[in-house]
Amino acid sequence: ARTAEDDEPWPPQPLGLSTTVPTDFVFNVDVGVPAAEERLMRESAAAATTYYRERAGAYLTNRPRIHLDLSRASGPLGEADGRNITLLLGNRQWPRLSGVDKIAVVAHEIFHLYQFTLGGGASSPILWLIEGAAEYASQMSVIEAGLRPKADFVEAAVRAVARSPQPPLAVAGRSP
Repeated sequence: ARTAEDDEPWPPQPLGLSTTVPTDFVFNVDVGVPAAEERLMRESAAAATTYYRERAGAYLTNRPRIHLDLSRASGPLGEADGRNITLLLGNRQWPRLSGVDKIAVVAHEIFHLYQFTLGGGASSPILWLIEGAAEYASQMSVIEAGLRPKADFVEAAVRAVARSPQPPLAVAGRSP
């Protein structure tokens, strides 16, 4: 069986930016992903790129890939490597997420693609900056879509910070 990836150039082109050409994702969906979940992920990706186009002024080009993965039961809910996103729908936490939280995970990972692309392929070693910006951007996308009140996001963020001692910003979350 042929897939959308069969016609892709090799090696894949790095992601770029366009002010006019909408992002065209290539989805790789594991067997067993429910149709409703796949539809939500596709709709979430389209909404996130539209939101980021409105805010950042550009779409992502060169067909970023999104893998809907059922293979891992633990670890992160999503991963981005600068060109590809893996959404870990097999994570035992995934079914516990609300629809809005799932949408935010997609927006969070897509924001990482923008970070990498805007950084010219480089990423900051300061993890709190990378992750904090992605979380803020993703939450603003669901807030501005009317899916979550901003006060709910702020309250949850304050609770999360209060639960964990925070190191000084100069040393917080540096990559090895």
